[in-house]
Amino acid sequence: MATFTAAGTVLHIVENDTGAAHGPTPDEEPKADPEAESLLRECCRVPAARSTRGFLRAAVLVRRAHFARPHPGPRPPHRRALLYPVRPGRAGELRRLLAAGIAPGTSQQLSSALVSSTVYARGDTVVRFWEATADADEEVGNLIRVVPYSGLGAKLNDLLDFDQDLTTESGFRTFFTRCAMTLAQPLHPHPSLPSGTARPEEEA
Repeated sequence: MATFTAAGTVLHIVENDTGAAHGPTPDEEPKADPEAESLLRECCRVPAARSTRGFLRAAVLVRRAHFARPHPGPRPPHRRALLYPVRPGRAGELRRLLAAGIAPGTSQQLSSALVSSTVYARGDTVVRFWEATADADEEVGNLIRVVPYSGLGAKLNDLLDFDQDLTTESGFRTFFTRCAMTLAQPLHPHPSLPSGTARPEEEA
């Protein structure tokens, strides 16, 4: 699992076999912890009339697409998450766009560094979580040499509520920097899928 934060947002990632499409099973759900429940109500403004378990179930993001391959080594992967500032009502288009490009493209720099990539979404919330061997500066340098000129930058301009032009290197760098979430708790290692496996998830 891993925990990422951004302004007003906490993303807690748990890997399971369901892709979070159905949430935890009854056997997986922990027993009620009064202290944790009180903190959840306070921080997330859960009203007294609503159960915290119901709130958490409604907050689960569905895994929409996933790509993974065995770790190429020897560099340990870095874990990152990007929270997209989606225009209201455009999240479906965005997650389909991201899912279509979940596997590495033709860029040697990007494909050689990527270990796994997952798109999560619910409502107007869309997040991409990935593991890569490149460090942050190296990764954004590779991205800004590819994305703004690939047609993806123009499509993101149309779908995102962002004040920069993502068809320019400076605009995409600003987007990547502002929308990257902060890793608050490290991810425990988990097995990768077979080499080069890309899997779009079923529609919810």
